[in-house]
This record gives sequence, C-alpha cells and structure tokens, in this order.
Amino acid sequence: MNVKKKCEEIKDKHPKLSLLLVWWLMPLICCMMLIWFAFFSGFGDPPEFVYNQF
Repeated sequence: MNVKKKCEEIKDKHPKLSLLLVWWLMPLICCMMLIWFAFFSGFGDPPEFVYNQF
C-alpha cells in the first residue's frame, strides 16, 4: 500500500484531523518557539568579551 493511498484513507476516516492540526497544533508549536526564543535562547544578553582572553 503506498503512502498517498494510506493518507487518503486516514483523511476519509478522520476529516477533522487536518483541522485539528492546522488550528491547534501549529499555533501551539509557534507559541513554544516564541517562549524558547524569549527565555532560553540568550537573545538580548550582553555579549561575551572573547577578545579579553587573548
């Protein structure tokens, strides 16, 4: 069974699955990326002075 046929069967059995993925999962992923960027990426921290080591 090829992948395209299997995807069509899943889509026919669960028509609201794509709606769930688009409207709930994608915004959740975007929010998680924003939280990571704001709190854990170190953006906005003062630069490390690497030239003082030489």
